[in-house]
Amino acid sequence: MKKSLWQKYNKQRKFTSVDKSMSTDILIIGAGITGVSVAYNLLNTNHDIILIDKDICFNDTTAKTTGKITYLQDLKYQDIYKACGYEKAKLYYGSQKDAIRLIKKNIKDNEIDCDLEKTEMVTFTKDESKIKDFELEKELLSSFGVKYSTTSNLKDDDVVRQLSVKNAYTFNPIKYLNGLMDKIKDAKNISVYENSIATKIKKEKS
Repeated sequence: MKKSLWQKYNKQRKFTSVDKSMSTDILIIGAGITGVSVAYNLLNTNHDIILIDKDICFNDTTAKTTGKITYLQDLKYQDIYKACGYEKAKLYYGSQKDAIRLIKKNIKDNEIDCDLEKTEMVTFTKDESKIKDFELEKELLSSFGVKYSTTSNLKDDDVVRQLSVKNAYTFNPIKYLNGLMDKIKDAKNISVYENSIATKIKKEKS
């Protein structure tokens, strides 16, 4: 099986597997960027937490991403607008900006060397039938206060519409998660298990 560009950076901490029934206040299933981020944000709380992964930590979907940190994601806002309305589209935009700020804060607070680099992010089409969708995306971005451009460093004569923003980033997601996991593994309230599957979950009322 081919490995992604990022997988070679995984520290392979070799956490043990769950081999018995366990109880915890919070169970996090999946140690990708979402699960690890949730665990990190619960550091030093009064909750007992278990984080499990069916394989090894951040070695599946997260390890195969493009490494982009961006709020410009194809034509996501006009998709949400058409399906759920303006407020939901704006709310999603806000969540993406918050996520970028949070990642940058985590990198700074923990002095994580993860090759963070500010870059231009571009979405484009060669399909003229998509022009109306791009026009709607422009209107939505403008209403959110986004400074965008209809030109970019992309050089392709077949492109009929494009949008670009300058305040996006790329990073090495595995180096980033290694930095967070270094904090998690030493936390007194969090236990991490690999090669572990939750076969039955029993919730108890508090």
